[in-house]
Amino acid sequence: MRRVLLYCTILLLLTSCVHHSPYREEYYFQAMGEDSEIVFTADTDRMKAGGYLIGFDDPLLSELAERSERVSAAFYTESREYPAPMDSYKVYGGLEGNFGKKTINTALSLNRSFEKEKVDGIKYYTNGSYQVRVPKNGLLLFSNDSYPNAFRRTVSDRVIHIDPVTAAKLGDSIFGLYVKRPETMIELGFELPQAVLMKMQDAIVYVIENGEELSLNADVRMESESLARTFTTLIRNKILADLKRGGTKPDFKALSKQYYQNGATASVRDYPISREQLIRLTGMVGR
Repeated sequence: MRRVLLYCTILLLLTSCVHHSPYREEYYFQAMGEDSEIVFTADTDRMKAGGYLIGFDDPLLSELAERSERVSAAFYTESREYPAPMDSYKVYGGLEGNFGKKTINTALSLNRSFEKEKVDGIKYYTNGSYQVRVPKNGLLLFSNDSYPNAFRRTVSDRVIHIDPVTAAKLGDSIFGLYVKRPETMIELGFELPQAVLMKMQDAIVYVIENGEELSLNADVRMESESLARTFTTLIRNKILADLKRGGTKPDFKALSKQYYQNGATASVRDYPISREQLIRLTGMVGR
């Protein structure tokens, strides 16, 4: 019976009208990004086209991923361990795409895995792990902590935290990360000391495509120019050590263009990453 209900749910999804993100003048994820939140956003259309979006065993999750154009999520934790384990984070966010309010909410109500709840007049469905609902056509909102808080922060009482220039870099990338005034962080591979991390004003890390090649870029704004200089030196030294271990002779002129400082901002440009590295990165976020 449960399998029959699941298939009926998928059939209902497949026969619904086509919808798109309701956010056109700004990005949905711009309402995320309060202090110490780690905001991830991915262009799922391009992720699927490039084969970077890992598959799902659950047919319903697979269908939801297939219908999405973009997924954005904000992670937050009370842990001060560094690097903070991913399982210490709570998350909320949204899938934008072909999600009809009436259709998806009806499908959730038919699925016995979910129960309907209402808090402060805000309705949602929960399966004990996640709370979900479509509050408006084109947006599937989710949280594993508090759907009502996620709804107020990103839909009903939106306040923009990510400026348009930064949002454009994230939105134009295939996958991006933003954090403001972090108190801890997951490990992204740069092995930065926590003392340096705590002096960070904000940071953006984003992956772009150039044909079949992928490159990682970053802009990290520190509290001062001297701290930005220290940050740049740390990154360069790590890259030099990696090159030497791999037996590659460093091109110092190229490195100066790839890792540089501009005032209080330290930047990384065109750092090559592989398809497998991007899949691991998105898989880590999705756990």
